[in-house]
Amino acid sequence: MVQKKKKLFFNQFQSISINSEILVFILFIEFIFIFIRSEISQDFFLKKNKTKQMEGVAKQLFDACVKGNAEEIKQLLETNPQLNINCQDYEGQTPFFIACEFGRIEVVKLLLNDQRVNKNQLNKCHQSPFWIACWKGYIEVVKLLLKDQEIDVNETNVNGWTPLFSVCFYGSLNIVKLLLKDNRVDVNKGDQEGKTACFVACQNGRIDVLECILASGRDMNLENRFGKTLFDFVGELQQKGKWPWENDNIYFEKRKNWERIAELLKLFKINPSGTRFKLRKQLRWAGNIYNFYFFFFKYFFFLIKINYFKK
Repeated sequence: MVQKKKKLFFNQFQSISINSEILVFILFIEFIFIFIRSEISQDFFLKKNKTKQMEGVAKQLFDACVKGNAEEIKQLLETNPQLNINCQDYEGQTPFFIACEFGRIEVVKLLLNDQRVNKNQLNKCHQSPFWIACWKGYIEVVKLLLKDQEIDVNETNVNGWTPLFSVCFYGSLNIVKLLLKDNRVDVNKGDQEGKTACFVACQNGRIDVLECILASGRDMNLENRFGKTLFDFVGELQQKGKWPWENDNIYFEKRKNWERIAELLKLFKINPSGTRFKLRKQLRWAGNIYNFYFFFFKYFFFLIKINYFKK
């Protein structure tokens, strides 16, 4: 009888402990919900206050930058000389940043010529106007910004990504080519994990980007700050399995590209100059040189032919 009571007491105690665990879990979820709700409401409150501060001429300036209305911006700046041209919204974005983010080329041209504009002002995510233009893929805006020597082309975002790193990760190949042609762009600047543009291009299976980097002739560091070489890194990628959330088609496409990347790096390791020469020919980067030599030798043999018949 005593044993039965003890057993009954133990079962009751066990159920109480289980219920208390459930209760703690529910309270924890409720706490998280309250915290998120308070953060959202606080963020909304801040945005509302910032919107109030942006009312008037400043708000008109931001709206005109979004729409790309260069004439309205010019008029606003002329009629309001006291206006802070580097004013920021709740995300820390300036009118110049907004123009670059939306690819408004005429507005970018206008603001670049204004000496008061801070061309490298970062937003709250530590992104510069040049960074966001590269990430968004606005090639004409990027071309224009690269002509300005005051633009910081290597400014990183909050994750330590340079503009080159970001477009090698996921971006326009044409912008990759543009950046590689500018000697100010640092191809060896890594992120917080020590990965450079070469590493992230290989990681995402972007053989087209890697071909451009190798063909550029830039002095590259094929080893990250932890001592791991690019060849070892690609070897590890080939052994890597598929992530549960990864699409099958994308994964198998990456695997094919990793094999091609490994073969390309092997050739580059054996013969860097020869591999680079072939890649430049393949990408038609050396087209003008070939044309020059072709016409030079053609003209040279033409002169020899004339002199021969004269004799």
